[in-house]
Amino acid sequence: TQFNPNFENKLSLYGIYHDAYESRPFNILKEETKTIGFRENMQWRRNKHALSAGVEYFREVYNWQIFETIQGNAGNQLTDAEEFRHFYNIFVHFESELSPSTLLLAGINFHELRYRNKEADEHTQKHTYSPVFSPRIGINQRITPNTYLYATAGHGFSAPASEEALLPDGTINRELKPEEGFNVEAGIRKTLLNDHLLLDLTTYSIWVKNLLMTRRDAEDVFYGENAGRTNHSGLETQLKWYLIKSTPLSQNQLLLSASYTLMENRFSHFIENETNYSDKNLPGLPSSLLNLNISVSTAIGLGFNVNLS
Repeated sequence: TQFNPNFENKLSLYGIYHDAYESRPFNILKEETKTIGFRENMQWRRNKHALSAGVEYFREVYNWQIFETIQGNAGNQLTDAEEFRHFYNIFVHFESELSPSTLLLAGINFHELRYRNKEADEHTQKHTYSPVFSPRIGINQRITPNTYLYATAGHGFSAPASEEALLPDGTINRELKPEEGFNVEAGIRKTLLNDHLLLDLTTYSIWVKNLLMTRRDAEDVFYGENAGRTNHSGLETQLKWYLIKSTPLSQNQLLLSASYTLMENRFSHFIENETNYSDKNLPGLPSSLLNLNISVSTAIGLGFNVNLS
């Protein structure tokens, strides 16, 4: 809704329904997930300043049953449980052009997450995580007509998923905490050849506490756990070359792009079962990534994309 040239309101509603049935060698799992939510965002703009504020609400109902398996068919029911997860975010974001070449961005988000678990005997458990405040600040500085320097610093978090929040016996894992991290990055962005060639170089560091990991005690017994503190740092580069660039008169486009990331991901502190993983590399994460892409689009709406990673 556009109330006037300077003030607008955006309301988004969404819903998801997921029904799953998995026949496993050791048992049969039946899951049903229903999700609803909304996001309300009001934005005010005046001259070189912009202020937005809003709220988001998310509610999920996760119902699951486990049956014994008899030659691939469902036998007696072993487990029946239902979990409710809902959270809300309250956020404020501000942008200001301090000068024709300098843009400042700042914002903060407040998050609260709650769980409620109901078992077959109607026994109910409740758990509320501590509220999380996530601030962010950034600056974008133009040093030439085609060259920009930028830097940001901010806090982020990742809430446990429904499956991660439960222990193998179906009770809520009250010791599990949301994953939180603090991120800083800085970089340079430049365009050449009349904006046909784009170069981007970024360096970053992320410090994470309460890293969310999956612990598997048996083939069908797994749950979430926090894995201490980790450090992530790296260098990201990106190149985009428009051999043919779309214009208002022609929508034909041919784009070549390449990106390369060099990174280091380590535990800074993690001790499990008297084993010290501190200063060890995180499993499952490479030390570098290369991605090559060719993208073609035409005025008639036909196109193709080739990607190599």
